[in-house]
Amino acid sequence: MDKINVLVVSEEGDNTTDTVLKWIKYYGGNFLRLNNTSKLYLDHVHLGNEGEDVTFYYEEKAYRLSDFTAYWYRRGRLNFTYPKTPEFQNQKLQKEVSNSLDREYTYINNYIYNYFEKKKDIPTIGSIYDNQTNKVTNLLKARNVGLKIPETIITSSKEHLLEFKNKTQKVLIKPIYQAGFLYEDENTKTSGLSVLLGENEINGLPDKFMPTLVQGYVEKLYELRIFYLNGQCFSSVIFSQWDEQTKVDFRNYNWEKPNRTPPYLLPKNISAKIKTLMDELDMNSGSIDIIVTPDNEYVFLEVNPVGLFWQVSYPCNYYLEKRIAEYLCNK
Repeated sequence: MDKINVLVVSEEGDNTTDTVLKWIKYYGGNFLRLNNTSKLYLDHVHLGNEGEDVTFYYEEKAYRLSDFTAYWYRRGRLNFTYPKTPEFQNQKLQKEVSNSLDREYTYINNYIYNYFEKKKDIPTIGSIYDNQTNKVTNLLKARNVGLKIPETIITSSKEHLLEFKNKTQKVLIKPIYQAGFLYEDENTKTSGLSVLLGENEINGLPDKFMPTLVQGYVEKLYELRIFYLNGQCFSSVIFSQWDEQTKVDFRNYNWEKPNRTPPYLLPKNISAKIKTLMDELDMNSGSIDIIVTPDNEYVFLEVNPVGLFWQVSYPCNYYLEKRIAEYLCNK
């Protein structure tokens, strides 16, 4: 068998990456893990009629992209260090030169990501561009493949918000951006989670405010977290509605009394729709949230391309980290 060399792009301290790398090592593979804090130096890019390659240095050792046999984008980014911008006395010229070089570096970085993420002849999982996925667009695409979605508006008007609440009875707000606003110090903490919006909160709003994503609250029988990997769905049911702390958003974890999360067998028609959706989104992995209503309807909420999946892997004995390593090692 040819030598296995896996390039992994991740974040420092990501335990999921640690576990996958242990499995890669178990299968006899080598790997290079590059975190967002890893300093890289570009040596050169070669494009020719017979092929292409990129050579870079990491910790004073040269690597060629063509030497890698698989690629996994988990999280983070490639952190290339480029020469400092030349200094000019003319500040306007200084700014223009800096902006121009930043654009040059951005296009070089984009090419390097595309080198792997568009390759079809080696195993690849994930893409940095998936991080730019749009919740609103994804809702529409989910609806178009036949999945139900919550009633949703984006509004900056208290009048429209009150009309929507009168129509749906209960409403919640959530960030449009994937992670939401995360901040913490000794006095303030924000979570970026979904929150029910009561009438008092709405009445306290100004007539106009920042555009906000609002959804009609979907009553749940239970919730599903589904990890999707190369056409397969690995599903876990989450009994989050039995706990007031997790009822609105299960990510508001109750560590003292965790939700039960046993394995779940998805109906074949729902699995097929999810596969169609992920093909439409050009994603081969991601964590999907779905609510199952008391009427047994499946309501799609969102897909996170780099979401946590240990709460699906471990309680359900799916060994997802092992499956990822097997795919990357062609096992």
